[in-house]
Amino acid sequence: MTVRHLFRWLIYLPIALLLVAAILVSTEFGSRILVHSVSGLVPGLELDYKSGRLNSRLAVNHFSFELDELTIRGNDIEVHWNPWCTLTNSLCIRDAKATDFFLELVSSADDQTEQDLDPVLDATEQQPYTLELPFTIDVRNASVAKGELLIDDIVIQWTQGSAQVYLQDDMIDVRRAHFKDGLVHVDADSVSSAETPASEQTPATPWPLSQLSDTRLPLTLLVNNAAAERFTFAYEDWLKESFANVFIDANWQFVDVQIDRLGFDHLPYGFVEIHGDAQLSHPYPMQLDVTVAPQQAPNFANLKDSRWQATIDGDLENLVLAASEQQRLFWQVNGDVALANPDIPFHLSVAGKQMIMPDDLTELMQYQTVSANAQGNRHQQEFEIRAQVDTELEQMPIKAKVTALGHHSNQRLTLSELQINDLLHQGELVGDAHLDYGEQLKWQLNAHFQQLHLPQWQLPDVPVISGEIVHSGNWSEQQWQLNFTPINISGDYLDMPVKVQGQLSLNNQLQGYAEDIAIEIAGSTLTMAGRVNDQWQMSGHLSGQELNRWVDGLSGTIESDITVTGRYDDPHIAIAGQLQRFGFQQSIQADSGSFHASYSPLANHQHQFELELLDTDLAHLESERLSLTSSGDLGNHQLTVSGAGDFIPQVQLQGHWFDTEQSWTGVLERADFATTAGHWQLNQAVELNYGVERQQMDISQHCWQARDSKVCLRQPATLGKSGNAELSVDISGHDLTRQLLHQDYQVSGHLIGELDAHWQPNQPANATFQLNSKDLTMAFHSRVDSDQQQVDIGQLTISGAIDEQQSILKLELQTDHGAHLLFDGNVQNDDAAIGGQLAVSALELGHFKSLLPDIERVKGYLNGQAEVTGTLGSPLINGEFNLNDGEIVLLSNPTPIDQLNLSLTFSQQRADLTSHFHLGKNSATLTATADWRDEFTLASRFDGHKLDVLLPPESSLVVSPDLRFDYRDATPSLTGTIDIPKAEIIFRRLPDSGIAVSDDQVFIDQIDQQSRADANLNAKIAVTLGDDIRVNALGFIGRIGGQLEVIKQPNVPVQLYGPIELTTGRYRAYGQRLEVQPDSAVHFNGPPELAALNIRAAREIKSADVIAGIHATGTVEQPIIEFYSDPAMQQQEVLSYIVRGRGLDSDDSNSTMAAATALGVTAASSMGLTNSMEQVTGIQQVSLDTEGEGDETQVTISGYVGERLYLKYGMGVFEPINEVTVRFYLLNQLWLETVSGIERSADLYYSFFID
Repeated sequence: MTVRHLFRWLIYLPIALLLVAAILVSTEFGSRILVHSVSGLVPGLELDYKSGRLNSRLAVNHFSFELDELTIRGNDIEVHWNPWCTLTNSLCIRDAKATDFFLELVSSADDQTEQDLDPVLDATEQQPYTLELPFTIDVRNASVAKGELLIDDIVIQWTQGSAQVYLQDDMIDVRRAHFKDGLVHVDADSVSSAETPASEQTPATPWPLSQLSDTRLPLTLLVNNAAAERFTFAYEDWLKESFANVFIDANWQFVDVQIDRLGFDHLPYGFVEIHGDAQLSHPYPMQLDVTVAPQQAPNFANLKDSRWQATIDGDLENLVLAASEQQRLFWQVNGDVALANPDIPFHLSVAGKQMIMPDDLTELMQYQTVSANAQGNRHQQEFEIRAQVDTELEQMPIKAKVTALGHHSNQRLTLSELQINDLLHQGELVGDAHLDYGEQLKWQLNAHFQQLHLPQWQLPDVPVISGEIVHSGNWSEQQWQLNFTPINISGDYLDMPVKVQGQLSLNNQLQGYAEDIAIEIAGSTLTMAGRVNDQWQMSGHLSGQELNRWVDGLSGTIESDITVTGRYDDPHIAIAGQLQRFGFQQSIQADSGSFHASYSPLANHQHQFELELLDTDLAHLESERLSLTSSGDLGNHQLTVSGAGDFIPQVQLQGHWFDTEQSWTGVLERADFATTAGHWQLNQAVELNYGVERQQMDISQHCWQARDSKVCLRQPATLGKSGNAELSVDISGHDLTRQLLHQDYQVSGHLIGELDAHWQPNQPANATFQLNSKDLTMAFHSRVDSDQQQVDIGQLTISGAIDEQQSILKLELQTDHGAHLLFDGNVQNDDAAIGGQLAVSALELGHFKSLLPDIERVKGYLNGQAEVTGTLGSPLINGEFNLNDGEIVLLSNPTPIDQLNLSLTFSQQRADLTSHFHLGKNSATLTATADWRDEFTLASRFDGHKLDVLLPPESSLVVSPDLRFDYRDATPSLTGTIDIPKAEIIFRRLPDSGIAVSDDQVFIDQIDQQSRADANLNAKIAVTLGDDIRVNALGFIGRIGGQLEVIKQPNVPVQLYGPIELTTGRYRAYGQRLEVQPDSAVHFNGPPELAALNIRAAREIKSADVIAGIHATGTVEQPIIEFYSDPAMQQQEVLSYIVRGRGLDSDDSNSTMAAATALGVTAASSMGLTNSMEQVTGIQQVSLDTEGEGDETQVTISGYVGERLYLKYGMGVFEPINEVTVRFYLLNQLWLETVSGIERSADLYYSFFID
């Protein structure tokens, strides 16, 4: 070979090699050959070429590279790289894409086994395994649709991931990463499987946290600006949590983890952010700062919008926690725990202003403050809880302080101290309790309490209880037992004392005992005692008082004995009792009654019940005896009702229950009702059938008959949600009178009609009825001219119909006297629109006097007509009614209202009333306007001049009223003036109702003064008393005057302001007539009973030149009586002058006797002795008095025989003088009087007043 040839080889061979290399890396053909060659030559490497060139872009279908500890796989990989980086032992990738990517990195099994088998190996020789890459990898951008990393026991998976990664030696630097979904699953290393000598084996399972394996990463992982939209973390099989919006800035080198920033939204609870560092090797030391912001905590809504700051410091041998929330809940939590210790000793303290509880309890416990301390370990714990509750339960405010001390161990929870203090009502509960929850629940409670206010729930009042209770029990799936030994509770309910005492034990088979059970509440007492085992041995007694406190409208008393006997599987209940003054609302009232009942609930409900009521008023029908009897069992039973007296019922009912068909059939064999108003009875037996599933009652065809009347069910009827009924009616006038009309009326003829009704669920009912008169005549005693009159009802028609569209009612009445009444109306079902008319002509009110209560006499003719439109909620009325030449006299007041002319005009939603009438000789007017467009309002005025008003029995007034009554905003008001120029007021004595009851006496059924009809009244009336007001009342005869202002405010009693002056007159006191002195008056300044008195009444003894009298001061409710005289003297001397007309002298016995006589007469009159004499003798207006003065002083007794004859008998006090006076009144002011005594006389007197 020449030099030339050698030179050629030296030149051409490198060029050929470079050319081949260029072809291999810069052409797709060469790249395919090179990739295939490398895949076959490099051990563990597999490449499947797809496209591209090695010097810029290369795509492979599959990539796989396996080493001893490292496995990498990928599919559909496309890489843009810089091949020149290989010159610096680097792999530079501009962009890389892969459909899926898998990397697995595991520690050397041989090294780990060697370490496990050689535990005495020096710690310095145990070097951790570290992964080092042979070259540097720089990936500027990489995206993987689906990836997975498996590093020892850590699995990391993601989808739609992109990242910038730099790998050098043992470091992976993730400079940017974003994932759509991610998963990290940690599976802790299992204990080494290497065999251990038997002597070293531990028989018990070790505490897992005491030898928790290291979680080691064989490289350094730096993560900056990594984020994941959704992320899941799982630890073994017992922990799996979901997160969203995860961001991470952290690094992990072997077992050291440093977290610069880790944040995520924990689904569904809220946001969490963590800073700190930790070492993932035993004992796992850590220092973490955690921020938690709950946003949606299921079942814990009160955590929302709170923000928690927590610090976790230490390791598993001593982990310290400090947490606080100062934004909303204001909580502080501190504690420490040794998790590596199998006993897990801990200390914990919490304090907060608002307790964190589930929503169900938060609704009940709205606001609380709490502090608690706990310590112990997993075997036993001690705790102390102190809380203040400020909330509302069942509309009852609660403010209480709660203290609980206790401990827990060996499946036993013990409250050694439990105390609840009611801060609102000064109530208290103190006790202790324990709970065992082993194979079955067992508990014990001992409690003492004072003035505890319980929630009202559906009760009519708030229970308040005090006492003690000892309770124990147990529960399991097979049985339970409850013991109350003892119960001793007292309290207040419905303003009545409540007491519960005794001992009670009960199990799931309702076996047990009751000892000395006594329940007293609302005036009723129930006592029970006995035992239940194989036999029932129970007895009790019920004493019921004030039954209206239990059932509204119920009244009377009940005394009943109760016994329960028989076998356990066949108890027999017997009840026997008495009723006194028993009644329910106004429907039934009985003076007394008795009942007997026996009942066997497990013997097909075998029963026997008897009730008997005596002297019964049943809906105003009186019965001497009313009996009800029921007997039989569920299959066959019968009911009987009978009675005696004015109301005599006779009812017999047979019934049968069919359990398989769930239906009841019965036969009403007899039903008679005999009353003073008529006798109605069934003409045949009535078959009844009720189906529980159908919820319907079938009734067979039958008739109810009276003397000349009958009401018949023409066809079988069905009653229920759907049904039908067809009735025919034929009522005679005789029966109509007895049933409906006043006894002053006598009616003959008949009313004949029919009713047909059909209905279906969720549909309007369909019904028609028609009622017509036949030869109907009404006779009555006229109040107009006191003659017996007869009215022939020419036509009386009542008809109506109900269908899907409307309801119609029509009434028409015509009489032979020319009276005509017509009403024709309808209501639309869809929009409640109404239409109708009412017409009245020549209707004499005197015909209906007996139907009007409290009317003595009435007359007048009513004429008019009106048209009604609009809706039921807003009716529109147009029309006018007139009453001409009317007269009204009330039973309670004989003052006639005559020459009454009244006009009532309706205009849409407005009514105007104008009336003129006479009271006595003068006229008065009454006008009123009512408006109901938005809300009901009324404005009225009553005006009159010198109207004569009679006040029975003997008083009369002349009044000039000018009063206005208004009603607006649901408040009535009365204003105006009343002038009384003249009056004669006579009260012989106060009526029984005029004596006020002491305020300290309370009647059970009395109506609250503030609940009266006038409680909401506003009133301001000025009353002026003229100069001619004469009064003869309560010992005073004379004249009064003055001006008063009457004021009434809502829910405030009447107030009076102003004076009543006693201008002239005499006052009878101590048997003498004392002259009322000038300036005597009663001054009102508020409540009438607090009116101030300033009244002087005196007697002048001219022979002694002495004036002696009494001076009344104080108030009407508490008057103060003092004696005074001129000249001044002692009180005994003044009394002597008042009573005897002379002072005290040496004859002290006569003086004393005279004073005693006067005082005794006064006392006898005030104590009601005269009333008793009137009832015995029949003499009216009996009066005890004294007359005369000095030695001629007499004690007199007088009264009236009839209306015109007056008798008086007098007996001397100091002298034996007996005198009889007889006076006969020819006129009210003219009488003849004869006197028989020491002297006899006959005189004619005439009395008159001089103004």
